[in-house]
Amino acid sequence: MAQLPAAFNPQAAGQEGVGDFSAIDPGDYTAQIVDSQMKMTKNQSGQYLELVWNIISGECAGRRLWSRLNLVNPSVQAVEIAQKHLKSICDALGVPGPISDSQVLHGKPCIISVAKTPATAQYPEGNEVKNYKPVGAGMPVGAAMPTTAFPTTPSAQPVAPAPTTGDAPATLTQPAESKPPWLR
Repeated sequence: MAQLPAAFNPQAAGQEGVGDFSAIDPGDYTAQIVDSQMKMTKNQSGQYLELVWNIISGECAGRRLWSRLNLVNPSVQAVEIAQKHLKSICDALGVPGPISDSQVLHGKPCIISVAKTPATAQYPEGNEVKNYKPVGAGMPVGAAMPTTAFPTTPSAQPVAPAPTTGDAPATLTQPAESKPPWLR
């Protein structure tokens, strides 16, 4: 038995249970970036841009997926892969660049291709965002996963993009001298 620090009322306003974190089916989804930040790698030898994707239509609307782009890393190959993904994301979102603040990627819908990652001894089955396409590239706005049969309702349209300013101050936290040329 343990004494709680304060009485807990699960019926109180604002109390929510744990959401569904199971892997979603592979396929194409209409989604938008709702959060992003630069984080240090576990071994402190680099930094990655973490993107939070929110699916905005279909049966999986409201589900979130995370992408990590190793933009600062001792592995040249890891950085090249991250830059290719960031280029594809910018193209799919219609962001011509150059960009210095990941906020310009937020609130713009695109089609993400999602794959399942197998369970390991340490982690359950998950998802990985593999590719990015502009809305309208073979899919109508609001459509979700043409490869599986999840219905899309007429009211499930993408959320309007958040206003952005091209002159917003940079929030990427890596030191200026270590910024790759495409982030300067």
